Amino acid sequence: LTKAEFDLLAYLGGKRETVVTHGELLKEVLGYDPDTETKSLVMHIANLRRKLERICPGALIIKAVTGIGYKLTLGENE
Repeated sequence: LTKAEFDLLAYLGGKRETVVTHGELLKEVLGYDPDTETKSLVMHIANLRRKLERICPGALIIKAVTGIGYKLTLGENE
């Protein structure tokens, strides 16, 4: 994982099953202004999902909550 991917996973893991807003992730993890229009977060999440699926299929799932943010859930392989 890249540093940004690891940091996102750690942050979401610390708030497991809780929806974390785009703005919170941008500010607290990536260091951006939370009102910034950027695709950086979306790309990091997509890359992280792909790597998690390859490493531990179905064990950790990052769910998108439309218009709000993301949440990390444990899959059926837990």
